[in-house]
Amino acid sequence: MADMKWIGMDGVKALLSDIVRDQEAYRRGRASIPNMIIMMNPGNGQTYTTEAITDILAEYKLREFHGLDEYLEYKPDGSKASIDWMFSDIEDNAIYDNRYKGVVSVDVSKLVNVLNQYQMKCFEENIRSVAEYSTVITYCATGLGVKGEKLVNRLRKVLDKVKVIDCYNFTSRDYAEMIIQNVLDRGIEVKDEEKIIKVLGEVVSNKEVSRAKDAIHLAEQLVFYADYSKKIPVLSFGKTKDFKFEFCKEAQYEQK
Repeated sequence: MADMKWIGMDGVKALLSDIVRDQEAYRRGRASIPNMIIMMNPGNGQTYTTEAITDILAEYKLREFHGLDEYLEYKPDGSKASIDWMFSDIEDNAIYDNRYKGVVSVDVSKLVNVLNQYQMKCFEENIRSVAEYSTVITYCATGLGVKGEKLVNRLRKVLDKVKVIDCYNFTSRDYAEMIIQNVLDRGIEVKDEEKIIKVLGEVVSNKEVSRAKDAIHLAEQLVFYADYSKKIPVLSFGKTKDFKFEFCKEAQYEQK
C-alpha cells in the first residue's frame, strides 16, 4: 500500500489498507471482500478509483478474477432498457458461464428518479445476484437530498457486507497534486515540485476547479509549458508561473 499514489479519498485508502492488512483472512480464510458505496460525484475520478481498487485486489490476490476484463463500469440512466443492458453485458463478460467474477462499478445516481418504479426492483434483484460472485462498487452523487439517502439505504440492504464511504472534499492542493501527477505520468520531469504545487493551487482557486476532470484538463494545457529541448522534458517553476499568468488572465477576461 506504500506505493499507492492516491490523492485524497482517505476513506477508500483506509478501507483498502485494512483489507491488505487482513489479506490472509481474505485469501486463505476465504472471507469475502466488502462491497462499497462511495459518495462521489461524476468527474471526480470514479474510473480511476475503480481501477486502483481493482489493482490492489489483483496484486494481493484477494479475489478471483474470471472474466474478459478485471473490472466493468456502468452508468445506467434509470430506464429499464439501460438496466437490462447492463446486466446482460455483465453476463456477456463471463468467460465460461454467466457468472462474471471481478469488480463491477456502477454509478447509481440516476436511480434516485425511479426508486418506486419496477426497474428499481429489477436492479436490486440483479445486483444482489452479481454481488454473490463479484465485488460491487456503487457510486452515488452527493447533494441528492432525501432521495439520495433512500437510495443508499436500499443499497445497504441489498448488498451483503457493504461499506459506505463518505464524500471526500478535495482541496486546492489536492487538485494541484493531481495536475502534477498527470504531468509526471506523461514522462515530464518536474523541478521544484513543492513550489509548483503552490502556484498550481492558486491557479486551481482562480479557475474554480471543482472536479478531478477539470484538473486533468489543466494538466493538458500545462504540458505546453514544458521544455522539450532535452531528452527528458522538464517543467520548471518559472514556466509554471507563466502558465499561471496566462490562465489567470484568461479567467479574468472571461469574467468581464
